[in-house]
Amino acid sequence: MSDDQSPITQVLSRDIPQEYDTRAKLENYACDKADRAPSEFSQTAYLYFIARYLVVVYEVSFGQIPIQVWNEYRNAIDHHMRHITKRLSDTTDHVKKMEGHMQRAVLDISKIFGHDTMDMLNSNLEGLHKPSLIMIDNGTFLSNLENSFEDAKSAFINAKVLDVSLGDDAKHNSSIIGLYLDAVYSFTDIQRTIRNRRNDISDAKVRYDAMHKKSALEHIIEDLKAHIIWAGITAIVGIAAYFWK
Repeated sequence: MSDDQSPITQVLSRDIPQEYDTRAKLENYACDKADRAPSEFSQTAYLYFIARYLVVVYEVSFGQIPIQVWNEYRNAIDHHMRHITKRLSDTTDHVKKMEGHMQRAVLDISKIFGHDTMDMLNSNLEGLHKPSLIMIDNGTFLSNLENSFEDAKSAFINAKVLDVSLGDDAKHNSSIIGLYLDAVYSFTDIQRTIRNRRNDISDAKVRYDAMHKKSALEHIIEDLKAHIIWAGITAIVGIAAYFWK
């Protein structure tokens, strides 16, 4: 397998760009956009720029279009157009409905992103040579990596449980967005850790292989010594028995 096809390098192309590599940075970016929008559309703008960013990263990383997210975009646009063209007799709160669809877009892309990143990470972690990883940081690197992955999966599951329990109310619950973002960024933090320790991971594998080759050679030498010794003893015993007779 070439280096470009290795589990480690597969991780590199699936990482959130540096400028928004934390939840706080992404939320600040969305808040800045929302502040520029008319007040009645500020929440929709905030949600849109959260979703838009994750959609872009997802499409580039996985080469897929999240159709259900784009359907939510379409529904949000529909309510926006109905709001700005509505008759006086239309008492529907299209702005609220637009916000609901945009929040669902955020929730959907967070779930899709989380699921696919979790599956990809799981595959890549299984592809790493764990016995050699024990040689990094006195064994704490592997344990920290596995613990972080379990914590990230737990955060993702907790967000999904709350999402399901809220039902349709999830479209208007701001806290659930934070839970999903925490999970998504936890997964990408693990990706970044693997990327940053790439050389250490490769060096550990080389050292592990070298140690085991040396150990195997030493084992062969010890076996040869043992056979020579026993052959000598057998010969001596045979000679002694011959002369004894």
